Amino acid sequence: MAIPAGKTAATRTDREILVPNVKEAIGVWLDRPRGLVYYTGANGQVGRARYDGGAAEYLMTTGGAFTGIQVVDLPAAR
Repeated sequence: MAIPAGKTAATRTDREILVPNVKEAIGVWLDRPRGLVYYTGANGQVGRARYDGGAAEYLMTTGGAFTGIQVVDLPAAR
């Protein structure tokens, strides 16, 4: 995301926390057709939520950290 004119990474005000209690979102994937964001966290979380932060849920939690996310969207069974 581009930093707004006259701001720095530390002073920008155009950010919003969508899912609380995530130490650091490392990997982020936007599922645009469904309006969902999937993420991995530095504290071992894999989760998803709606774009507005609603319906947040953890899909998996481990004791380690993740460095990214890859999502494979398979076509529906016929």
